[in-house]
Amino acid sequence: MKKLLIQIFSSLRHGFRVQPVAWWESLIMRAGVGWFYWQSLLSALPFDSMDRPVGLARVMDLNWLGDERILRAIEWGGLVAALLYVAGVGLPVVLVLMTLSHLLEFTYYNSQGFTSHGNQIITLILIAQTLVVLGHWAFCKSERPARLIRFPWARGCERRDGWWVQGTVVVIAGVYVTSAVTKMWASGGLWFHHLPDIALQLVKTHQQHFHNDPAAFGGVPPVVPIADWVAANPNLTRLFFGGGWFLEAFAFLALANRGWAFLIGVSLIIMHRMIFLTMELAFELNEWMEFFFLVNLPFWLVLGWQRWQRGKSPPSASGV
Repeated sequence: MKKLLIQIFSSLRHGFRVQPVAWWESLIMRAGVGWFYWQSLLSALPFDSMDRPVGLARVMDLNWLGDERILRAIEWGGLVAALLYVAGVGLPVVLVLMTLSHLLEFTYYNSQGFTSHGNQIITLILIAQTLVVLGHWAFCKSERPARLIRFPWARGCERRDGWWVQGTVVVIAGVYVTSAVTKMWASGGLWFHHLPDIALQLVKTHQQHFHNDPAAFGGVPPVVPIADWVAANPNLTRLFFGGGWFLEAFAFLALANRGWAFLIGVSLIIMHRMIFLTMELAFELNEWMEFFFLVNLPFWLVLGWQRWQRGKSPPSASGV
């Protein structure tokens, strides 16, 4: 146990650094973001008005986004932008356009009287990547600003991909840390105490699915056994569901190194799968972004292959 704790501490003490990213890693990650960016645009629907403006919709009129012709233009323009993004062409311009289109489209979407968090992670990732790429362009492509301002990128301009991957991981981890802090803040520090009340939320989400499509349930409201179990076992509920809070609170460890990112990524995906099974609340885009940027399976497969190949190589004859 002592050795394990020493290894954990050592991995954290030498971590939290921007790591080099191979071109194929960057390509796969951009392909993932580009695909789900475009798919999310296809999920947007035309609306007639903004019933309850939120965010930017409070300071600007976004009703023009309700025109179906404009929506289709954004979708096709988004496809072109996504292809350029995946190819890594013109990122300072392409990322700005992708970020604006996604941010405005889903601000308008959320101004209809209901709020959806399903596409939020894509918008936040695009904002982070835009800031990183614009920063790299400003401080690395032009020598004058880099000399005038001591900026981290000026000392590591060759690691642009590493910076935007790290910026993306910051966003993903930040979403969960913010969630953990918000839970405690909103509950006055009594979140664990009130956790058994989640039984009501479990029933509510299942009822929402029933009322959205009663025919799918044969017209009979669903029975929710897990809600009865939660109500009957408050302490076990705190133990079982409370683990998710600690996972969210310590999600920032994904920034330490690839090993921690893998561990946190797999744990978050499992957590979301458990939430879906119990509450039927899906955050598929979060899971996919965690798969691409935290789990990063291609990296581990290549690393395993390289080590296996080295193990097969005959010993060197040098020094014999």
